[in-house]
Amino acid sequence: MVDSRKRRKPTQNQRRRASSGQRGTPGGRRQGSSGQSRAIKSGSRKARPQPRKNPSGGRPLTPAQERRRQARRSILIRRTLSIVVLIAALVGLFFLGKFVWESVQVSLAQHKDANEKVDDVPDPILACTPKDLTAAMSDMASTATVGSGWSATVTLTNTSDKECTTDGTAKSVGLSITSGDYHVVDTTKCADQSAEKLLLLGPGRSWTTKVYWDGNTYSNCEVQSVAAAGTYVMKMIVPSASGNDEGVVVLEDPPPPPPSESSDESSDAEGGEESSSEEEPAQESE
Repeated sequence: MVDSRKRRKPTQNQRRRASSGQRGTPGGRRQGSSGQSRAIKSGSRKARPQPRKNPSGGRPLTPAQERRRQARRSILIRRTLSIVVLIAALVGLFFLGKFVWESVQVSLAQHKDANEKVDDVPDPILACTPKDLTAAMSDMASTATVGSGWSATVTLTNTSDKECTTDGTAKSVGLSITSGDYHVVDTTKCADQSAEKLLLLGPGRSWTTKVYWDGNTYSNCEVQSVAAAGTYVMKMIVPSASGNDEGVVVLEDPPPPPPSESSDESSDAEGGEESSSEEEPAQESE
């Protein structure tokens, strides 16, 4: 009987493997083929990567599953880091905002205190003006004797609601004296211009002083003569105050001096001599 199955010719690789397995033994071919198959199987096991075990205990993960798992893990890590960074930024912004808020509050408090201190500073004391100060003249004599002089009292009163300062020397408080069209003297111009007497008058407070005329006439503040008998007008001068008080004084000549005792005795002696001389002729006629 003819075998219908055709015997395949061995390939070159098969012949090579068979020759390597037939070295000195009759069963070398079989051994060679079995060794070859084991080498092929071992090579195939080394070339194929072993799948990783599933952490949950199930079937091993395929490479695609492993890649997806790694991708999810990296996304989770990135998200976690992003959340941590966001929380840290929010915490930092919170503390920064708190610091800025406290700094602003401290600055506002200091600014308020500074404004209150500025408000507490008293207003500067200004010089009195005629709107703040009034002047009045009193205690004026209506008559005086020639050469005896004349005086009056001047009162300055602060009528404003604030304190003010003024000068109280004779150069700032005085008299202008006239008689008809004749100007006798202005005592403020003839006073010592270097003198100073600063007065501080509070609201409603007053100050008094005396003004005086010595009874002489002046020319350029030089005494000329004793003022003659007549009528004189004394006008108050206070540049820093309002008020135009004035007084009128009549200067009278002094009365004649009374007769002295020596003049009376001499007149009596003269009278006695005359009477004795008259009696002597009368005796002779007898």
